[in-house]
Amino acid sequence: MPPISCTTSPTYGLNTRKTARSPTTQEEIEALPNKVKDAISRKTFLESKLLCHIGQPFTITQMSSSTPVLVVTAIRAVVYLLKNIEINNITEAITKQVAHSLITELADINMADTISKKVTDKSLPN
Repeated sequence: MPPISCTTSPTYGLNTRKTARSPTTQEEIEALPNKVKDAISRKTFLESKLLCHIGQPFTITQMSSSTPVLVVTAIRAVVYLLKNIEINNITEAITKQVAHSLITELADINMADTISKKVTDKSLPN
């Protein structure tokens, strides 16, 4: 059995050199030459390659049967990754909103309690 590589390699198989790969930033990825740059070019590209029905929203089930399974699987993996990111962002936004609402409510309750105590203290005979 061949030794297991400890570092990742952009190629398949054993990495035989010590390489330091720096992560590519979002800006660098977007700057790379590519036909697909946004939602409009995505639609144009998929329709031109007959990977989706023209004039209809894209779904993974529309992909041509000639599309390799590996490509379809990779696209599905990215879709689930993006869905998870979207869910995490929505969850974070909801959490922030609920926390803000609770803090506001608790502050209002605390203020009402303080006012009530002051009113009660003033109305009690000394």
